[in-house]
Amino acid sequence: MRIVVIDDDRLVRDTLLNYLDDDAFDAVGASDGQKGLDLVAAHHPEVVVTDILMPNKEGMETITELKKTYPEIRIVAMSGQNWSGFTSYLDMASRLGAHAVLAKPFTRKDFIATIMSVTESVA
Repeated sequence: MRIVVIDDDRLVRDTLLNYLDDDAFDAVGASDGQKGLDLVAAHHPEVVVTDILMPNKEGMETITELKKTYPEIRIVAMSGQNWSGFTSYLDMASRLGAHAVLAKPFTRKDFIATIMSVTESVA
């Protein structure tokens, strides 16, 4: 299973990539949405995990473009800042088409369980 992880926080991105590597997933990471979309085009993953708030191309734009260009890809959205005015960033991500959402901080167990739940329909 190929996975692209997009997060501007290098520590978070590297931690998630290590979790995926430990569970034998084939994963690569990007620091913003545009770099992530470039990796998607190059690696053709089954799953994309994306942060919401990032520079250059943020998560909502990334999700929208993924849904339009790669509708078969499963999307997991994550955010540590969950509210924008009256609307939850993660609720907005779900409405845009994310298949699962994770509020930071989350555990390794929760992360892997979420990946497994969205990949069940892919395998």
